Amino acid sequence: MLLDISNMGDTGLSFEESLRLTAVASEAPDLVEAPEVRLKGTVSPGPSLRNPAEGAGLTGEIDGTLRMRCSRCLESVDVPCRASFRFILVAEIPEQNKSEDAAESERAQFFEIQDGRLALDAVAAEQVYLEMPLKPLCEKSCAGLCPTCGINRNRLECACRHEDVDPRLAVLQEIRDRMSES
Repeated sequence: MLLDISNMGDTGLSFEESLRLTAVASEAPDLVEAPEVRLKGTVSPGPSLRNPAEGAGLTGEIDGTLRMRCSRCLESVDVPCRASFRFILVAEIPEQNKSEDAAESERAQFFEIQDGRLALDAVAAEQVYLEMPLKPLCEKSCAGLCPTCGINRNRLECACRHEDVDPRLAVLQEIRDRMSES
């Protein structure tokens, strides 16, 4: 969804939208379905009298739930996604002559707009990516899947033997097994 901010006037604009982010779901393999988020915020006019959209301020919040796969057991888990953000809206992100780290953190303050229109989907997608956990878990104590039979060890016990044996000691393990059989 595009928000036209080129003629916002002196008072600015407020917005509140529900967005389904299908592009995020296609790029994030741990997402089970496209997230639906609520995005609300305000755009305040920038200092330029010629173009009030140039340098305008964007302040907002995102709220939603991400349905993701647990990285251990692959079950669905709901992960809250809440964030507040502030940006300066510019037609082109300015080049910096500072150190790379300082320039990167300064560049994070800006959000690019085209033709005086703000793409709310792009703002929401960026915030979802920033809030998305790298390794979502259904619970901290998730036992995951058995590497041998594939059973979800949170639900059932499997009969597989799970002994981590150093390959250099495998010969000794075989001797121990033979001795225990006799």
